[in-house]
Amino acid sequence: MTVPGQELKFRPGFRPEFRGPAPPPRNQGPRGPRPQAFIPHIPFDFFMSPDSFPVAVDPECEAARDLHLEECLIQKNDELLPTETLCRELALLANRVCSALEELIVNPGEGCPGIEDVKVVGSFKKGTMLNGSVTADVVAQLRSLPTHEVVQRLSRRVLEEMRAIAGYTPVTLLPNETGFEISSTDCSVRVMVGTAPENLNKLEPGLHLEKKYVSKAVEAVKHANWFEIEASDNTIRTLVRIIKDLKARYKGMDALSPWMIDLICHHAVLSNPLGESLSLPKAFRRLIQVLAGGIFLPGSVGLTDPCASGPYRIHTTLSLEEQDGICMTAQTLLRALAHGAVKRVLGMEEEGIINDVLLLDEVTVIPSERVFMGKA
Repeated sequence: MTVPGQELKFRPGFRPEFRGPAPPPRNQGPRGPRPQAFIPHIPFDFFMSPDSFPVAVDPECEAARDLHLEECLIQKNDELLPTETLCRELALLANRVCSALEELIVNPGEGCPGIEDVKVVGSFKKGTMLNGSVTADVVAQLRSLPTHEVVQRLSRRVLEEMRAIAGYTPVTLLPNETGFEISSTDCSVRVMVGTAPENLNKLEPGLHLEKKYVSKAVEAVKHANWFEIEASDNTIRTLVRIIKDLKARYKGMDALSPWMIDLICHHAVLSNPLGESLSLPKAFRRLIQVLAGGIFLPGSVGLTDPCASGPYRIHTTLSLEEQDGICMTAQTLLRALAHGAVKRVLGMEEEGIINDVLLLDEVTVIPSERVFMGKA
């Protein structure tokens, strides 16, 4: 408080002309809006709200429709199954390779790298191989880092052990980017060399196998273990084969990886409020519906990778063009299914894939068009 007539006193060096409110901060423009939290959307799915969306058709008509679809799916699955002869030959070769690797675990001998574990992986292990596939996958996890020299020595020792255990067999040995491959007359076994997960960041380019291939071997073991425990339902295996065939015939679905197919088939069969296994026709129709509904589009909650260390959504590895292609193709297939073109969708008719206007009695099905056109 200032008293009239009283002289104001300031500390030495204080400049009264600078009294007043503090000047505004420099080099700071107006503040923009706060960034909003990312909230993924959940794609529409009839089977997650069955009470809210009762079936609009007569139950007898629905049963007849499902029966026809099931017959077509089973027939298509039978066409996709590999022959028993090929399965026996591939199983025999895979067992010989695994026996040789397991013998090297017990008796590595001089110059052989230490092997921690041997695991059969891939579609051969899961029982989802397609007719025409002649390769089985095996992962050999080393205790040390997989240098090119170490992998070379390992491959030679495996071949020596195979000849010692089962007698001489006409096989060939070829190195590849994942490890090496051992082939017989009609089939082959690809040995993927891996290491402990904590060693992945220690790999050096040029000296060791490429990190992406070693990581692939580590992930293949996780995927095989998960599938064996969580996806042993025979309906899932049948559905995986059918979706693999769709992927091979429709370019828009080419971006689906085998692991994505495993997870989406598991979701279609088992992920529902009742926790029950859906029948094959219902699961197939549901799978096409959720793909068409955008489960792999940007902003979707998608599917979480159960083998990843964090909440990782599997479709985030796809480009926008690939996500659009999967959704676009599924929408076309779903409309064709809705009007009874089951055999056309499954490739059981001579007309082939649906890539043009499709006339079904009095209904015209027009293929969906791309939404994402890429950069101009």
